[in-house]
Amino acid sequence: FRKGLIKLVFATHTLALGINMPAKTVVISDLEKRRGPYGRGVLTHNEIFQLAGRAGRRGFDSTGNCILMNSPNVSLSRVLRNLTGGPQPIDSSFHPGYGMVLNLINSLGIESARNMLRSSFKNFQCQLKADSVMAPSETQNDEVDLTSPEMNKLQQKREVQRYTLQMLLEQTLAARGAFVESFYEGQDQLPCLVAIDQGGKNIGQGDG
Repeated sequence: FRKGLIKLVFATHTLALGINMPAKTVVISDLEKRRGPYGRGVLTHNEIFQLAGRAGRRGFDSTGNCILMNSPNVSLSRVLRNLTGGPQPIDSSFHPGYGMVLNLINSLGIESARNMLRSSFKNFQCQLKADSVMAPSETQNDEVDLTSPEMNKLQQKREVQRYTLQMLLEQTLAARGAFVESFYEGQDQLPCLVAIDQGGKNIGQGDG
């Protein structure tokens, strides 16, 4: 498609999410989309601009065209209201679970995994929310009560999550060690494990 061999593509809204397929013209044939299993809703300002953003991509075309087809169930005033109403707040849908964190630690190491999660947009939003809660109010200069029930509940939740992650990490390491021992079962001793960096340099050696 990018080479111009395919002139026309019929696709769902998913094509506009994170796929680099610039087009000269985008035709939105339906101004509604499915909202869960029970209904449909009109495209929002952000969704329309996300779809239209396939046309006239920077570095490919100086201009782009977007055609909105008439939908019998959506009035023109409703579409214009969504278009001119301004963008909606962007909220991250990134929700890292224990499995994702363990996989990151396993492949990148603890520090690199922590830095990757800290650089996410979700963490940025959480930090902004935390700063707004912890920042002193303009009309009230009292310090935040760290012994309040709300703060105690948050602290307890954090400790539970930290304990659970630690237990999962220990179980993962123990399972890996048991697998290695069962793999070499019957030998007098395990082979010596050597750690090397990306350049192939020896940076550490186990006892075997």
